[in-house]
Amino acid sequence: MKSPVTKGSKKNAAAKTLAPLQKHQLNRCEQAIRNYSDCFEAAGEALRMIRDEKLHRAYGSFEVYCEAKWDMSPAHAYRLIKASKIMEVLRKEMSPNGEGRLPANEGQLRPFPDEEADEWVKAWRKVLKEAGKKPITAALVDKILGKTTSGKKTSKPDKKGDVSASKLENVLKLVAKAMGTKTIAEVKTLLRQIEQKLKKAMNV
Repeated sequence: MKSPVTKGSKKNAAAKTLAPLQKHQLNRCEQAIRNYSDCFEAAGEALRMIRDEKLHRAYGSFEVYCEAKWDMSPAHAYRLIKASKIMEVLRKEMSPNGEGRLPANEGQLRPFPDEEADEWVKAWRKVLKEAGKKPITAALVDKILGKTTSGKKTSKPDKKGDVSASKLENVLKLVAKAMGTKTIAEVKTLLRQIEQKLKKAMNV
């Protein structure tokens, strides 16, 4: 016997439906993400648009979308978004003046401080100056910038954070085992869906 379709369920279904223009935007964004290996910058910009325009809503949260659609951790998705923001600033401030090389991959931008655009150009100029003619690698950028950029700490996970992540992974394995055939990825998705519903119920 089919469950009756309520007004509430229709409203929820409509809320998840994308308009034709939004579908077109999503298709263009997802094509850029598929070509991530060719251009990390475009992939980051695409992920940012999907998040900001809520083009992910068929999956619920942005985090669930990243894992379910791309098998990409939310942490990496946010790193790509951050990298695309940094590249936008560097291109605007440095490219017109012909100031040397620009970062070649997302890994070279991880040591940069979060949400501090005024420091990004200073940080990259420091890298260019100290690298000289050496090939610029992620490891070299990390070595030059160290734990601080212009005196400010970057967002590097500490050992405690790594231990916590490891413990969480073990917990997820136990939950997956208890749920039978559920994989860790499925458990993560389920937990996030529960979290979203709880927040919605509590109006958080």
